[in-house]
Amino acid sequence: MPKNNPFPRHFIDDGLSPEKATKRYKKRRQTFMKACRYLSVIIGAQRPVDSDHLWAMAREPLFQEPFILYLTGLNQLKTILILDPTSDTEKELLFVDKISDKYTFWEGDYLGVGNKETESSLRQLTGIKVIYPLSDFYTVLLSKLSTQKGKKKLGMPWHASSKKILKDHYYTYYKKISAYLKKQSKHPVTIHNIMPYQWEERLSLDTVDQQTLKQAAHFSGQLFKGLCKTISSFQTEHQLSGYIYSQLYKHSPLGASFPPIVASGANATTLHYTANHSPLKKTDLLLLDFGIRHHSMVSDVSRTIPLSGKFNPLQALLYTIVLSAQKKVEKAVKSGVTIQEINTLCWTYIESELKKQVLDQGGKITRAYTSAPHGVSHLIGLIVHDGDPSSRYKTQPLKPGMLISNEPGLYGTFELTINGKHYKETLGIRIEDMLWVTDSGCENLTRSIPKTISMLEKLLCS
Repeated sequence: MPKNNPFPRHFIDDGLSPEKATKRYKKRRQTFMKACRYLSVIIGAQRPVDSDHLWAMAREPLFQEPFILYLTGLNQLKTILILDPTSDTEKELLFVDKISDKYTFWEGDYLGVGNKETESSLRQLTGIKVIYPLSDFYTVLLSKLSTQKGKKKLGMPWHASSKKILKDHYYTYYKKISAYLKKQSKHPVTIHNIMPYQWEERLSLDTVDQQTLKQAAHFSGQLFKGLCKTISSFQTEHQLSGYIYSQLYKHSPLGASFPPIVASGANATTLHYTANHSPLKKTDLLLLDFGIRHHSMVSDVSRTIPLSGKFNPLQALLYTIVLSAQKKVEKAVKSGVTIQEINTLCWTYIESELKKQVLDQGGKITRAYTSAPHGVSHLIGLIVHDGDPSSRYKTQPLKPGMLISNEPGLYGTFELTINGKHYKETLGIRIEDMLWVTDSGCENLTRSIPKTISMLEKLLCS
Protein backbone atom coordinates (compact mmCIF):
# COMPACT_ATOMS: atom_id res chain seq x y z
CA MET A 1 0.00 0.00 0.00
CA PRO A 2 1.47 3.39 -0.92
CA LYS A 3 2.23 5.70 1.99
CA ASN A 4 0.73 8.67 0.16
CA ASN A 5 -2.19 9.03 -2.20
CA PRO A 6 -0.54 8.84 -5.67
CA PHE A 7 -3.67 10.11 -7.44
CA PRO A 8 -4.98 12.99 -5.28
CA ARG A 9 -7.08 14.40 -8.15
CA HIS A 10 -8.79 11.10 -8.77
CA PHE A 11 -9.08 9.52 -5.31
CA ILE A 12 -10.62 11.57 -2.50
CA ASP A 13 -9.15 10.32 0.77
CA ASP A 14 -10.89 12.87 3.05
CA GLY A 15 -7.57 13.66 4.70
CA LEU A 16 -7.04 10.07 5.87
CA SER A 17 -4.12 7.82 5.07
CA PRO A 18 -4.77 5.70 1.96
CA GLU A 19 -5.10 2.64 4.21
CA LYS A 20 -7.78 4.21 6.41
CA ALA A 21 -9.59 5.75 3.45
CA THR A 22 -9.70 2.36 1.70
CA LYS A 23 -11.15 0.66 4.78
CA ARG A 24 -13.77 3.39 5.12
CA TYR A 25 -14.98 3.02 1.53
CA LYS A 26 -14.93 -0.77 1.87
CA LYS A 27 -17.09 -0.59 4.98
CA ARG A 28 -19.57 1.69 3.18
CA ARG A 29 -19.97 -0.81 0.36
CA GLN A 30 -20.44 -3.68 2.81
CA THR A 31 -23.04 -1.71 4.75
CA PHE A 32 -24.88 -0.91 1.55
CA MET A 33 -24.93 -4.55 0.45
CA LYS A 34 -26.32 -5.65 3.81
CA ALA A 35 -29.20 -3.21 3.38
CA CYS A 36 -29.77 -3.66 -0.36
CA ARG A 37 -29.80 -7.29 -1.46
CA TYR A 38 -30.14 -6.62 -5.18
CA LEU A 39 -27.42 -7.06 -7.74
CA SER A 40 -26.82 -3.32 -8.24
CA VAL A 41 -25.30 -1.10 -10.91
CA ILE A 42 -24.18 2.45 -10.14
CA ILE A 43 -22.86 4.55 -12.99
CA GLY A 44 -20.52 7.45 -12.39
CA ALA A 45 -19.98 10.51 -14.53
CA GLN A 46 -19.30 9.37 -18.08
CA ARG A 47 -18.87 12.71 -19.85
CA PRO A 48 -17.10 15.98 -18.99
CA VAL A 49 -19.25 18.84 -17.71
CA ASP A 50 -18.59 20.80 -20.90
CA SER A 51 -18.94 17.87 -23.32
CA ASP A 52 -22.14 19.17 -24.94
CA HIS A 53 -20.92 22.78 -25.15
CA LEU A 54 -17.24 22.70 -25.96
CA TRP A 55 -17.01 26.47 -25.98
CA ALA A 56 -18.05 26.62 -22.30
CA MET A 57 -14.82 25.15 -20.84
CA ALA A 58 -16.73 24.39 -17.64
CA ARG A 59 -14.44 21.80 -16.15
CA GLU A 60 -14.77 21.29 -12.40
CA PRO A 61 -12.12 19.90 -10.00
CA LEU A 62 -14.68 17.52 -8.47
CA PHE A 63 -17.42 16.28 -10.74
CA GLN A 64 -18.16 12.71 -9.71
CA GLU A 65 -21.67 11.35 -9.27
CA PRO A 66 -22.22 11.38 -5.46
CA PHE A 67 -23.15 7.70 -5.02
CA ILE A 68 -19.95 6.48 -6.72
CA LEU A 69 -17.91 9.03 -4.79
CA TYR A 70 -19.44 7.87 -1.49
CA LEU A 71 -18.75 4.19 -2.20
CA THR A 72 -15.33 4.37 -3.88
CA GLY A 73 -13.74 7.83 -3.47
CA LEU A 74 -13.09 7.89 -7.21
CA ASN A 75 -13.27 11.26 -8.94
CA GLN A 76 -12.82 10.48 -12.60
CA LEU A 77 -14.90 9.90 -15.70
CA LYS A 78 -16.07 6.56 -17.08
CA THR A 79 -16.51 4.66 -13.84
CA ILE A 80 -19.14 1.97 -13.18
CA LEU A 81 -19.60 -0.04 -9.98
CA ILE A 82 -21.41 -3.37 -9.68
CA LEU A 83 -22.23 -4.61 -6.19
CA ASP A 84 -23.51 -8.16 -5.88
CA PRO A 85 -24.40 -9.25 -2.32
CA THR A 86 -25.69 -12.58 -3.72
CA SER A 87 -22.27 -13.64 -5.01
CA ASP A 88 -19.85 -15.77 -2.99
CA THR A 89 -16.81 -14.56 -4.92
CA GLU A 90 -17.21 -11.37 -6.96
CA LYS A 91 -19.22 -9.04 -4.72
CA GLU A 92 -17.52 -5.84 -5.88
CA LEU A 93 -16.69 -5.17 -9.52
CA LEU A 94 -15.25 -1.94 -10.90
CA PHE A 95 -15.28 -0.90 -14.54
CA VAL A 96 -12.91 1.85 -15.72
CA ASP A 97 -11.42 3.07 -18.96
CA LYS A 98 -8.27 1.66 -20.51
CA ILE A 99 -5.10 3.66 -20.11
CA SER A 100 -4.39 5.74 -23.20
CA ASP A 101 -0.94 7.23 -23.61
CA LYS A 102 -2.38 9.89 -25.90
CA TYR A 103 -5.05 10.91 -23.35
CA THR A 104 -2.46 10.89 -20.56
CA PHE A 105 -0.21 13.15 -22.63
CA TRP A 106 -3.01 15.71 -23.02
CA GLU A 107 -4.88 15.42 -19.70
CA GLY A 108 -2.56 13.73 -17.20
CA ASP A 109 -2.51 10.45 -15.30
CA TYR A 110 -5.71 8.66 -14.30
CA LEU A 111 -6.72 5.32 -12.80
CA GLY A 112 -7.45 2.71 -15.44
CA VAL A 113 -6.71 -0.76 -16.78
CA GLY A 114 -4.00 -1.89 -19.16
CA ASN A 115 -1.11 -0.66 -17.03
CA LYS A 116 0.07 -2.93 -14.19
CA GLU A 117 1.26 -0.10 -11.95
CA THR A 118 -1.91 1.93 -12.37
CA GLU A 119 -4.15 -1.12 -11.89
CA SER A 120 -2.26 -1.93 -8.70
CA SER A 121 -2.84 1.60 -7.39
CA LEU A 122 -6.52 1.37 -8.31
CA ARG A 123 -6.95 -1.90 -6.38
CA GLN A 124 -5.01 -0.60 -3.39
CA LEU A 125 -6.83 2.73 -3.17
CA THR A 126 -10.37 1.42 -3.64
CA GLY A 127 -9.97 -2.00 -2.04
CA ILE A 128 -11.80 -3.48 -5.06
CA LYS A 129 -9.91 -6.45 -6.46
CA VAL A 130 -12.06 -7.30 -9.50
CA ILE A 131 -11.54 -4.64 -12.17
CA TYR A 132 -12.65 -4.74 -15.78
CA PRO A 133 -12.34 -2.41 -18.77
CA LEU A 134 -15.55 -0.51 -19.51
CA SER A 135 -15.95 -2.43 -22.75
CA ASP A 136 -16.70 -5.59 -20.74
CA PHE A 137 -19.54 -4.07 -18.72
CA TYR A 138 -22.55 -5.48 -20.57
CA THR A 139 -20.96 -8.91 -20.98
CA VAL A 140 -20.27 -9.15 -17.26
CA LEU A 141 -23.71 -7.81 -16.34
CA LEU A 142 -25.46 -10.41 -18.50
CA SER A 143 -23.29 -13.12 -16.99
CA LYS A 144 -24.22 -11.98 -13.49
CA LEU A 145 -27.92 -11.97 -14.31
CA SER A 146 -27.71 -15.42 -15.89
CA THR A 147 -26.60 -16.94 -12.58
CA GLN A 148 -29.72 -15.69 -10.77
CA LYS A 149 -32.31 -18.34 -10.04
CA GLY A 150 -35.95 -17.55 -10.69
CA LYS A 151 -36.94 -14.00 -11.62
CA LYS A 152 -34.09 -11.77 -12.73
CA LYS A 153 -33.63 -8.66 -10.57
CA LEU A 154 -31.33 -5.67 -10.89
CA GLY A 155 -30.95 -2.54 -8.78
CA MET A 156 -30.22 0.92 -10.20
CA PRO A 157 -30.69 4.41 -8.71
CA TRP A 158 -32.94 7.06 -10.22
CA HIS A 159 -34.90 10.03 -8.89
CA ALA A 160 -38.62 9.36 -8.78
CA SER A 161 -41.54 10.72 -6.80
CA SER A 162 -45.28 10.09 -6.93
CA LYS A 163 -45.56 12.98 -9.40
CA LYS A 164 -42.65 12.56 -11.78
CA ILE A 165 -39.34 10.97 -12.69
CA LEU A 166 -36.41 13.36 -12.95
CA LYS A 167 -34.84 12.83 -16.37
CA ASP A 168 -31.22 13.34 -15.39
CA HIS A 169 -27.98 11.32 -15.38
CA TYR A 170 -29.55 8.45 -13.43
CA TYR A 171 -32.62 8.21 -15.64
CA THR A 172 -30.53 8.29 -18.82
CA TYR A 173 -28.59 5.18 -17.83
CA TYR A 174 -31.61 3.45 -16.30
CA LYS A 175 -33.35 3.74 -19.66
CA LYS A 176 -30.24 2.75 -21.59
CA ILE A 177 -29.58 -0.40 -19.58
CA SER A 178 -33.28 -1.26 -19.43
CA ALA A 179 -33.52 -1.09 -23.24
CA TYR A 180 -30.36 -3.17 -23.66
CA LEU A 181 -31.58 -5.92 -21.32
CA LYS A 182 -34.93 -6.14 -23.11
CA LYS A 183 -33.06 -6.90 -26.33
CA GLN A 184 -30.25 -9.09 -25.02
CA SER A 185 -31.47 -10.92 -21.93
CA LYS A 186 -33.19 -14.27 -22.49
CA HIS A 187 -35.43 -13.65 -19.49
CA PRO A 188 -37.25 -10.48 -18.36
CA VAL A 189 -35.29 -8.40 -15.85
CA THR A 190 -37.08 -6.33 -13.21
CA ILE A 191 -35.13 -3.17 -12.34
CA HIS A 192 -35.64 -1.88 -8.79
CA ASN A 193 -34.90 1.68 -7.67
CA ILE A 194 -32.11 1.59 -5.08
CA MET A 195 -31.91 5.36 -4.61
CA PRO A 196 -33.62 5.24 -1.17
CA TYR A 197 -30.74 3.11 0.12
CA GLN A 198 -28.34 5.90 -0.80
CA TRP A 199 -30.14 8.44 1.36
CA GLU A 200 -30.41 6.02 4.26
CA GLU A 201 -26.69 5.38 4.26
CA ARG A 202 -24.87 8.56 3.37
CA LEU A 203 -26.93 11.45 4.80
CA SER A 204 -25.98 10.65 8.39
CA LEU A 205 -22.40 11.87 8.22
CA ASP A 206 -19.65 10.26 10.29
CA THR A 207 -16.98 11.77 12.56
CA VAL A 208 -14.50 12.08 9.68
CA ASP A 209 -17.05 14.12 7.74
CA GLN A 210 -17.75 16.22 10.82
CA GLN A 211 -14.07 17.04 11.26
CA THR A 212 -13.78 17.88 7.56
CA LEU A 213 -16.79 20.18 7.81
CA LYS A 214 -15.40 21.90 10.91
CA GLN A 215 -12.23 22.63 8.95
CA ALA A 216 -14.31 23.88 6.02
CA ALA A 217 -16.26 26.13 8.38
CA HIS A 218 -12.99 27.45 9.82
CA PHE A 219 -11.69 28.31 6.34
CA SER A 220 -15.01 29.99 5.52
CA GLY A 221 -14.73 32.08 8.66
CA GLN A 222 -11.19 33.16 7.82
CA LEU A 223 -12.34 34.15 4.36
CA PHE A 224 -15.27 36.19 5.65
CA LYS A 225 -13.26 38.01 8.31
CA GLY A 226 -10.53 38.84 5.81
CA LEU A 227 -13.11 40.14 3.35
CA CYS A 228 -14.74 42.36 5.97
CA LYS A 229 -11.43 43.86 7.02
CA THR A 230 -10.58 44.82 3.44
CA ILE A 231 -14.11 45.63 2.20
CA SER A 232 -13.30 49.29 1.52
CA SER A 233 -10.74 48.27 -1.13
CA PHE A 234 -13.39 46.72 -3.39
CA GLN A 235 -15.39 48.79 -5.87
CA THR A 236 -17.46 46.08 -7.60
CA GLU A 237 -19.18 42.79 -6.90
CA HIS A 238 -16.89 40.97 -9.33
CA GLN A 239 -13.81 42.14 -7.43
CA LEU A 240 -15.31 40.67 -4.27
CA SER A 241 -16.21 37.50 -6.14
CA GLY A 242 -12.63 37.22 -7.36
CA TYR A 243 -11.38 37.62 -3.80
CA ILE A 244 -13.70 34.84 -2.60
CA TYR A 245 -12.58 32.45 -5.33
CA SER A 246 -8.90 33.15 -4.64
CA GLN A 247 -9.34 32.49 -0.92
CA LEU A 248 -11.32 29.30 -1.54
CA TYR A 249 -8.55 27.92 -3.74
CA LYS A 250 -5.98 29.09 -1.24
CA HIS A 251 -7.45 26.63 1.27
CA SER A 252 -8.57 23.80 -1.03
CA PRO A 253 -7.59 22.58 -4.51
CA LEU A 254 -11.26 21.67 -5.01
CA GLY A 255 -12.33 25.29 -4.64
CA ALA A 256 -15.92 26.43 -4.33
CA SER A 257 -18.94 24.40 -3.24
CA PHE A 258 -21.02 26.41 -5.72
CA PRO A 259 -20.74 29.72 -7.60
CA PRO A 260 -20.60 32.41 -4.87
CA ILE A 261 -23.41 34.93 -4.56
CA VAL A 262 -22.15 38.51 -4.14
CA ALA A 263 -25.32 40.60 -4.24
CA SER A 264 -25.48 44.23 -3.24
CA GLY A 265 -28.62 46.33 -2.79
CA ALA A 266 -31.54 45.31 -5.01
CA ASN A 267 -29.49 42.50 -6.57
CA ALA A 268 -29.97 40.54 -3.35
CA THR A 269 -33.71 40.26 -4.06
CA THR A 270 -32.77 37.64 -6.69
CA LEU A 271 -32.25 34.46 -4.70
CA HIS A 272 -29.68 32.85 -6.99
CA TYR A 273 -27.97 36.02 -8.15
CA THR A 274 -24.56 35.07 -9.57
CA ALA A 275 -23.95 37.82 -12.13
CA ASN A 276 -21.73 39.57 -9.56
CA HIS A 277 -21.11 42.51 -11.88
CA SER A 278 -22.54 45.67 -10.28
CA PRO A 279 -20.65 48.53 -8.63
CA LEU A 280 -20.83 48.66 -4.85
CA LYS A 281 -22.72 51.52 -3.17
CA LYS A 282 -21.81 52.47 0.37
CA THR A 283 -25.46 52.85 1.37
CA ASP A 284 -26.37 49.27 0.39
CA LEU A 285 -26.37 45.99 2.24
CA LEU A 286 -24.28 43.22 0.72
CA LEU A 287 -25.47 39.60 0.76
CA LEU A 288 -22.73 36.97 0.55
CA ASP A 289 -23.43 33.26 0.04
CA PHE A 290 -20.42 31.01 -0.46
CA GLY A 291 -18.83 27.71 0.49
CA ILE A 292 -15.67 25.67 0.17
CA ARG A 293 -15.28 22.06 -0.93
CA HIS A 294 -12.85 20.50 1.53
CA HIS A 295 -12.10 16.91 0.54
CA SER A 296 -15.52 15.35 -0.23
CA MET A 297 -17.56 17.69 1.99
CA VAL A 298 -18.94 21.16 1.23
CA SER A 299 -19.67 24.18 3.39
CA ASP A 300 -22.50 26.66 2.86
CA VAL A 301 -22.52 30.03 4.62
CA SER A 302 -24.42 33.28 4.15
CA ARG A 303 -23.81 36.64 5.78
CA THR A 304 -25.26 40.10 5.11
CA ILE A 305 -23.21 43.19 5.89
CA PRO A 306 -23.56 46.99 5.48
CA LEU A 307 -21.06 48.33 2.95
CA SER A 308 -20.86 51.58 4.92
CA GLY A 309 -19.75 49.67 8.02
CA LYS A 310 -22.94 50.61 9.90
CA PHE A 311 -26.53 49.43 9.57
CA ASN A 312 -29.04 52.26 9.25
CA PRO A 313 -32.11 51.98 11.56
CA LEU A 314 -34.35 50.20 9.01
CA GLN A 315 -31.58 47.84 7.91
CA ALA A 316 -30.88 47.03 11.55
CA LEU A 317 -34.56 46.41 12.32
CA LEU A 318 -35.00 44.00 9.40
CA TYR A 319 -31.67 42.30 10.03
CA THR A 320 -32.59 41.71 13.68
CA ILE A 321 -35.86 40.04 12.66
CA VAL A 322 -33.98 37.61 10.42
CA LEU A 323 -31.30 36.94 13.03
CA SER A 324 -33.90 36.31 15.73
CA ALA A 325 -35.69 33.84 13.44
CA GLN A 326 -32.41 32.05 12.85
CA LYS A 327 -31.82 31.72 16.59
CA LYS A 328 -35.31 30.28 17.06
CA VAL A 329 -34.67 27.67 14.38
CA GLU A 330 -31.32 26.66 15.89
CA LYS A 331 -32.96 26.24 19.30
CA ALA A 332 -35.67 24.00 17.81
CA VAL A 333 -33.43 21.68 15.76
CA LYS A 334 -32.85 18.22 17.18
CA SER A 335 -33.29 14.58 16.25
CA GLY A 336 -36.95 13.79 15.55
CA VAL A 337 -37.95 17.27 14.39
CA THR A 338 -38.78 17.75 10.71
CA ILE A 339 -37.55 20.50 8.39
CA GLN A 340 -41.18 21.17 7.58
CA GLU A 341 -41.81 21.98 11.25
CA ILE A 342 -38.90 24.41 11.51
CA ASN A 343 -39.99 26.00 8.23
CA THR A 344 -43.35 26.79 9.77
CA LEU A 345 -41.69 28.12 12.93
CA CYS A 346 -39.33 30.37 10.97
CA TRP A 347 -41.69 31.99 8.50
CA THR A 348 -44.54 32.37 10.98
CA TYR A 349 -42.21 34.28 13.29
CA ILE A 350 -40.84 36.54 10.53
CA GLU A 351 -44.31 37.43 9.23
CA SER A 352 -45.51 38.18 12.76
CA GLU A 353 -42.56 40.50 13.41
CA LEU A 354 -42.92 42.28 10.07
CA LYS A 355 -46.54 42.99 10.85
CA LYS A 356 -45.77 44.20 14.34
CA GLN A 357 -42.63 46.22 13.63
CA VAL A 358 -43.27 47.48 10.08
CA LEU A 359 -46.88 47.29 8.88
CA ASP A 360 -48.50 48.17 12.20
CA GLN A 361 -46.13 51.15 12.46
CA GLY A 362 -47.33 52.60 9.15
CA GLY A 363 -44.64 51.01 7.00
CA LYS A 364 -44.94 49.38 3.58
CA ILE A 365 -43.65 46.08 2.23
CA THR A 366 -43.42 45.02 -1.43
CA ARG A 367 -42.21 41.49 -2.17
CA ALA A 368 -42.25 38.92 -4.99
CA TYR A 369 -43.59 36.30 -2.57
CA THR A 370 -46.30 36.04 0.06
CA SER A 371 -44.55 34.65 3.12
CA ALA A 372 -41.91 31.92 2.64
CA PRO A 373 -39.39 32.86 -0.09
CA HIS A 374 -37.52 29.55 0.20
CA GLY A 375 -36.94 26.70 2.61
CA VAL A 376 -35.16 27.63 5.79
CA SER A 377 -33.18 24.38 5.63
CA HIS A 378 -31.75 21.86 3.23
CA LEU A 379 -29.49 18.87 3.75
CA ILE A 380 -25.74 19.31 3.20
CA GLY A 381 -23.22 16.57 2.47
CA LEU A 382 -21.31 15.59 -0.64
CA ILE A 383 -23.24 18.31 -2.45
CA VAL A 384 -24.68 21.59 -1.21
CA HIS A 385 -28.33 20.64 -1.68
CA ASP A 386 -28.12 16.98 -0.80
CA GLY A 387 -30.84 14.38 -0.46
CA ASP A 388 -33.88 13.61 -2.57
CA PRO A 389 -34.36 16.49 -5.06
CA SER A 390 -38.14 16.13 -4.61
CA SER A 391 -37.51 17.29 -1.01
CA ARG A 392 -39.49 14.44 0.53
CA TYR A 393 -36.87 14.42 3.27
CA LYS A 394 -38.38 17.63 4.61
CA THR A 395 -41.29 15.68 6.09
CA GLN A 396 -39.06 12.98 7.60
CA PRO A 397 -37.69 13.26 11.17
CA LEU A 398 -34.11 14.50 11.33
CA LYS A 399 -31.56 11.94 12.49
CA PRO A 400 -28.31 12.35 14.46
CA GLY A 401 -25.41 13.01 12.09
CA MET A 402 -27.44 14.90 9.51
CA LEU A 403 -26.18 18.34 8.52
CA ILE A 404 -28.70 21.03 7.60
CA SER A 405 -28.60 24.70 6.72
CA ASN A 406 -30.32 27.35 8.83
CA GLU A 407 -30.97 30.24 6.46
CA PRO A 408 -33.95 32.51 7.04
CA GLY A 409 -34.16 35.42 4.64
CA LEU A 410 -36.05 38.57 3.75
CA TYR A 411 -36.25 40.11 0.27
CA GLY A 412 -38.07 43.09 -1.20
CA THR A 413 -38.70 46.82 -0.76
CA PHE A 414 -39.40 48.11 2.74
CA GLU A 415 -40.45 51.58 3.89
CA LEU A 416 -40.74 52.89 7.43
CA THR A 417 -40.42 56.15 9.33
CA ILE A 418 -38.16 55.76 12.37
CA ASN A 419 -37.63 58.62 14.86
CA GLY A 420 -39.07 61.09 12.36
CA LYS A 421 -36.88 60.01 9.43
CA HIS A 422 -38.27 58.09 6.45
CA TYR A 423 -36.29 55.12 5.18
CA LYS A 424 -36.83 53.10 2.01
CA GLU A 425 -34.70 50.07 1.19
CA THR A 426 -34.73 47.49 -1.59
CA LEU A 427 -32.62 44.69 -0.23
CA GLY A 428 -32.09 41.03 0.54
CA ILE A 429 -31.00 39.73 3.93
CA ARG A 430 -29.96 36.12 4.50
CA ILE A 431 -28.04 34.66 7.42
CA GLU A 432 -26.99 31.04 7.05
CA ASP A 433 -25.24 28.59 9.35
CA MET A 434 -24.64 24.83 9.21
CA LEU A 435 -26.25 22.76 11.99
CA TRP A 436 -25.09 19.27 12.92
CA VAL A 437 -28.09 17.36 14.28
CA THR A 438 -27.71 15.52 17.60
CA ASP A 439 -30.09 13.57 19.86
CA SER A 440 -30.65 16.50 22.19
CA GLY A 441 -30.19 19.47 19.85
CA CYS A 442 -27.61 20.57 17.32
CA GLU A 443 -24.07 21.89 16.98
CA ASN A 444 -23.59 25.08 14.97
CA LEU A 445 -20.45 24.44 12.91
CA THR A 446 -20.27 28.06 11.73
CA ARG A 447 -21.03 29.74 15.07
CA SER A 448 -17.62 31.48 15.12
CA ILE A 449 -18.34 33.44 11.93
CA PRO A 450 -19.55 36.90 13.07
CA LYS A 451 -23.22 37.72 12.51
CA THR A 452 -24.53 39.98 15.28
CA ILE A 453 -24.82 43.66 14.41
CA SER A 454 -22.26 44.69 17.00
CA MET A 455 -19.74 42.05 15.89
CA LEU A 456 -20.16 42.89 12.20
CA GLU A 457 -19.84 46.64 12.69
CA LYS A 458 -16.76 46.17 14.85
CA LEU A 459 -15.18 43.88 12.25
CA LEU A 460 -16.03 46.18 9.34
CA CYS A 461 -14.63 49.24 11.09
CA SER A 462 -11.44 47.58 12.35
